[in-house]
Amino acid sequence: MKEEIVIVNQDSGYLMIDIANAFTDKGYSVTLITGRLVVRSNPLSEPIRLRKIIEYKRQTGLHKIFTWLTGFFQILLLIKFKHRSSSLLIVSNPPFAPLLPMFVMNKFSLLIFDIYPDSVSEVGIMKADSFLLNTWRKANKRVYSRAERIFTITEGLRNVLQKYTGDKSIEVIDLWSDNGFLKPVSPETNPFVIEHGLLGKFIVLYSGNIGSTQNIEALIEVARDLKRANIVFVIIGNGAHRDAIKKLINNYQLKNCLLLPWQEPEKIPFSFAAANLAVVSLGNLSASVAIPSKFYDFLSVGAPILGLAMPYLELGQMIDKYQVGRCFKPDDKDQIINYIYHLADNPEYILSIKRNALSASRHFTSANAKKFLP
Repeated sequence: MKEEIVIVNQDSGYLMIDIANAFTDKGYSVTLITGRLVVRSNPLSEPIRLRKIIEYKRQTGLHKIFTWLTGFFQILLLIKFKHRSSSLLIVSNPPFAPLLPMFVMNKFSLLIFDIYPDSVSEVGIMKADSFLLNTWRKANKRVYSRAERIFTITEGLRNVLQKYTGDKSIEVIDLWSDNGFLKPVSPETNPFVIEHGLLGKFIVLYSGNIGSTQNIEALIEVARDLKRANIVFVIIGNGAHRDAIKKLINNYQLKNCLLLPWQEPEKIPFSFAAANLAVVSLGNLSASVAIPSKFYDFLSVGAPILGLAMPYLELGQMIDKYQVGRCFKPDDKDQIINYIYHLADNPEYILSIKRNALSASRHFTSANAKKFLP
């Protein structure tokens, strides 16, 4: 009988598909518990069982907490009644998911993208020394000590996690993209560029969650002070601060900003490839030691990257290491504007960055999914 592994992640995409497929190829019986599965070019392998829970909603803080809690209890019931003897690979989404081993006896490993409760205190939802967060920290230490393996995605995250794991080994595995699904597309043949009348424009693109920690307001301030009609800011996504961003654009009467909803998966290759400059923004401290998966996506399309974060943190180090753009503090408005002008005026410089990005993308492929295998 095949050994079964259950992968738990409330919001899943190509990363979870690649990991699940890697386990299937190794001979495991695989179940993926998720609220949403976004498929790019590679679908889940046919034998993989998909169990649905509530989808993660991020419109407001209440939506987040409700879907996190509901998802946690749905996962708990599925494990207790359907997968009591299965091994678990638990992703830190919902944030309470790493606490599941307190209520079940399954063998388990953890994949930590975001560190909780640290993120909760850093955004001011609760005080760092509150009873609830102190209890959560103690629970983390008990759970982490029992994990068979602990994975995370950057050295910075590993350093922060060590306060919960002590001397226990933490494995760092780089994220990756799909260089077949995402690749350069010339503006003249790009349907996203054509649909939105962007041909001939220098496009500064942000695509992702529009929340309280993404520094999108800083990007709007940059757009406000730019003086060239051919430079446009395309902001794609949803989130708790989307209405505030829309209001700010309207109040400033900005004609150089285009606010769009999430794009369908089949449109993502074209929206990402439209970027002449792609924005990767980080917020609170525990997030700032992570590197979002879209960083790797933008490498695949050869887009220069504008990092909005403290330059000495991991995102800035990666941008410098591969020479794929620049990283600035979000309030360095004048420097950001000058960098955008520099790119817009130097197509040869953009071409060199594109080459660097495409070269770097070959280091971050789905082969990394196999590193999760025993």
